[in-house]
Amino acid sequence: MADQPAWNPSDKDGDVTLSNGNRTWQQVSGTVGAVRSAVGLSSGRWRVQLTQITANGSACRHGFATASHALATAPGNSAQSWAINGQGSLEHGGATGSDYANFANGAVVQLYVDIDAGRIWYGDASGPLAGDPAAGTGAMHSVTPGTTLYLAGGMDGGGSSRGGTLRLLADYTGTPPAGFTDGWGGGAVGVELAAGGGAVAAVGRTATLRAGIGVRSPAGSTPLAVAGAAGA
Repeated sequence: MADQPAWNPSDKDGDVTLSNGNRTWQQVSGTVGAVRSAVGLSSGRWRVQLTQITANGSACRHGFATASHALATAPGNSAQSWAINGQGSLEHGGATGSDYANFANGAVVQLYVDIDAGRIWYGDASGPLAGDPAAGTGAMHSVTPGTTLYLAGGMDGGGSSRGGTLRLLADYTGTPPAGFTDGWGGGAVGVELAAGGGAVAAVGRTATLRAGIGVRSPAGSTPLAVAGAAGA
């Protein structure tokens, strides 16, 4: 299992608000913008689960982007981003593609990506909406193999607030396709650490210590920089 994914508070449009340990992004009605994950990956096969916030709608976007995607633009509205919207329609390069099932408030949204092969699939709680990630067939979007990708969320206007939450790895449902790993490698920015009776272990680049006694970096992880005091 890979690291817990999180959004990057230093890599988002000003209209995007983060909360919940930087796992939740939200935007209010009529705004346009995007946020990228704390980490970009250039290899591997990954499954990531999110929870849709508020009702379905084409303005809400869940997917992937490169570092060159403009943050003032919704994911899927550039050649450097690929997404599925809240109505289950594919978005890339400013064009809307095939339409699948709506994502209701609280629905599970699944992202599957084989970066080595340059293939992307999307799914709901029951699994992929099309194709077979394990077999590498029926990809819903294609990218250049080995492209460094970030998770991306955001909104393209719309008549009500929208958002999405990166689910905790412990709350993932189902099993990943064969050869895929749950999570997103590299560590999270702004992980909220719970109170504990001993040292708190976390993998990430930056952690905010809400409560606890200590923080350690597991072998092979990027050292943690702790911001704030316990109980802050």
